[in-house]
Amino acid sequence: MGGRGSGRTPPAYLEDGRVVTLRNALATGNTRTAAAAYAGIHRDTLYAWLARRPMSAQAVEKAEADAEVRAVATVLKAAQ
Repeated sequence: MGGRGSGRTPPAYLEDGRVVTLRNALATGNTRTAAAAYAGIHRDTLYAWLARRPMSAQAVEKAEADAEVRAVATVLKAAQ
């Protein structure tokens, strides 16, 4: 069975269109507020989701980290 941390298929709510849109917006460097608006939800709804669903919080943090790493790489490349 696919429990937390098992490396198996994530829960269906992580594939919800709004969650996918939210992750994509965060991964391009948008703020949580802007990403929530883009996904069609209020930022308070986003924070409620994150509080209730640790896997969602992990996905959001990963998307934010990906964006930050890409932004730093872009700056370093431009500085060369």
